[in-house]
Amino acid sequence: MQLKLIKNKNVKYFRAYIDEVYIGPVYYADLKKAEIDIDFPGDEPDGNDQNILKEISETFSDRLYSVIYSKAFDKYSAFLAGAEYSAYDIKLKMKRNNYSDEIINDVIEALYAERYLDDKRYAESYIRYYSRTKSRELIIRELEYKGVTGDWMNDLLNEVYTDESIERDEVIKNLIEKKYKGQDLSDEKVKRRVAAFLLRKGFSFSDINSYLT
Repeated sequence: MQLKLIKNKNVKYFRAYIDEVYIGPVYYADLKKAEIDIDFPGDEPDGNDQNILKEISETFSDRLYSVIYSKAFDKYSAFLAGAEYSAYDIKLKMKRNNYSDEIINDVIEALYAERYLDDKRYAESYIRYYSRTKSRELIIRELEYKGVTGDWMNDLLNEVYTDESIERDEVIKNLIEKKYKGQDLSDEKVKRRVAAFLLRKGFSFSDINSYLT
C-alpha cells in the first residue's frame, strides 16, 4: 500500500492518503505513534512544502487510521462534554479540520453510541435556549435543517413550552419591547420594521398583525 503525505508550508500537518484515498490530517507525532518511520531532514518536517511517498503494509495503514480516528473521537467527545451540539454541527467542525468522510462517519457513529450525541437531548437544549426569541415553527425548521427530528418533537415542544410557561403573544411582546422600546408603534415606518423583524423570527403575518393592530 502506498502512503502519500502532502504538507503545505502554512500548516503543521500532512494530508494523508492511502492508495490515493484521503484518510485525514496527520501530524508528525501521529506517524510516530503509528510506528511509521519517515526520514525527514533534521528528524522532523520543516516549514516548507513537502510531498512524501512511502510503501507501507496494511497493518501500518490500519494503525495510522486508528490514530487519526482516536484523536478525532477524543477531541469531539471532550467538546461535547461541555455543551450540546447536533451531529450536523460536529460534521461541519470536522470538515473544517480536514477530516475524511470515512473518519467523520465513524466518529459520529461512535459519539451516538456513547451518548455524547443525542438528538432529543440536543433538541430540548435548543428549544429552551431559543423559545423566547424565535417562533415555535422557526425552531422546528432549524432543527429539521440540522437533521434533528422525530415523532417525539411535538411532545417535547409542548413539554418545554409548558414547563417554561411560554406563550406566543408574550414572546412577541417581549421581543418588541426589547428591540423597539420607546419607539412609536403607531408610526407606519416603525410598524414595517417591527413586522420585518418578527417575520425573521418566524412569526406569521396573522400573529404580527393581530398584535400590532
